[in-house]
Amino acid sequence: MLRAWRSSRVAGLMAMLLAAVCAVPMAAGAVDNPEIEPNDLKGTATNCLSGGGGMSGSDTISGTTTGTGTGGGSTSADYFLLKTAGRALNLYRYQLVLTSATPGHTVTIRGLSQAAGVVVAGSDVTVQTGLESAAGLPVDSRVVQWYGFGKQEQLFVRVTGTLSTTAPYSLELQTTTIAPTVMGGNVYEGTATVSRGAGNTNDTDFWMYNSTLSAIGNYGNDQPNTLTRVYTPGTYYIAISDSNLANNAASPLDDSNRSMPVLDFPDAAVCATSSSSLNMNAKVASAAGTATGSGTKVNPFDITWYCFSVIPNTISTVPQGVASASAAMVSNCADAPTCLQVAVAPGQNPQSDEISVTMNLSALQGPSNAMLFDDGQHCDGLADDNVFGLSFTVPTGVPAGIYTLPFTVRDRQGRTSTGVLAAVEVATCSPVRPENDDCANPKPIVPNGVPVRGYT
Repeated sequence: MLRAWRSSRVAGLMAMLLAAVCAVPMAAGAVDNPEIEPNDLKGTATNCLSGGGGMSGSDTISGTTTGTGTGGGSTSADYFLLKTAGRALNLYRYQLVLTSATPGHTVTIRGLSQAAGVVVAGSDVTVQTGLESAAGLPVDSRVVQWYGFGKQEQLFVRVTGTLSTTAPYSLELQTTTIAPTVMGGNVYEGTATVSRGAGNTNDTDFWMYNSTLSAIGNYGNDQPNTLTRVYTPGTYYIAISDSNLANNAASPLDDSNRSMPVLDFPDAAVCATSSSSLNMNAKVASAAGTATGSGTKVNPFDITWYCFSVIPNTISTVPQGVASASAAMVSNCADAPTCLQVAVAPGQNPQSDEISVTMNLSALQGPSNAMLFDDGQHCDGLADDNVFGLSFTVPTGVPAGIYTLPFTVRDRQGRTSTGVLAAVEVATCSPVRPENDDCANPKPIVPNGVPVRGYT
């Protein structure tokens, strides 16, 4: 009996020692958010609130996983719905750093898929995949990164493992306050164009934010690296990085890359790529002034932030238009129209009235001085909303290709401006039934192959 007691005592001491070795360390005063199984999907994700108010710096998330599956248990993926603690309105960079005695986990920020500017509700896709052993962090750690504004932002995070990741893991939240770069120069109210600055030839993705650091709907661009919109006086921010910069907003109609993932919730911003040392200079050009800023994407997942002010305009400016086409690809079958639109920002000092818009359609065998309308009856939206439209059907004799259509905006005050509707694509009309018009005859899309194009 004495031998049995000693044996059980040794076993107990060994178990306590093993638990101490495998325990996930925590900073003093930090709150841990342990996983609650099953948490293998977004719908069953463990809520990480650190007691209710949200996670603060040094708070942790803990769990164990040796797989990627569903159904709960140690072999399933671990999902977490993280909420940050409220803070003063500002720019903050958040990082989740995973460490474990048995490294090899994969950490991802989750989001929603998007197709042609339509966000797919209930979907689950990877927005960012954590980087291994990032500079300044422990060897064999994993890190994901996003930006917030002290608004108790939420996002989904997933951890998966392998057969060898048997020890518990810890995800520690780290928070850094970011100061935006103040752009030099003046931007006046009215139409302004945001684009890449001097020497910046990188493929960029950017979104505009207002004075409360809220993303402005429809004010974002991935391609073609330029965005023209109307701005009223106030303070604005630019979030710019390389592809994919995601918040919860769908891509605007004039963005040619409208199928990148977005986040589930507002008030967070994520860059998907681990590239670094990229020129992220930016420029904002208005009719009466320009602001510029210099910045670099220094580290993986970084977003460069700029701040600029739009001031009341005391200088006479011309009316300006931004053109778009829906659909941007049409056939020369002469059987389906496309809607040509020009959204006009009136000139100022004095403000434009009796605005007119004409477009040169001669490249598409149309009139060289076609009038666009703002009466609510020509695919122009509402009457008198300064959006001018014309429904135009491409004739059969127009060759296939990509066309640019010049337009001119005029007002009663005698002021004019010109612009171009870019990239209206005409596809060849085929009287033959296409081979890939049902599920039995799909057309393969080959990675890194020739782009597959078409119309329907």
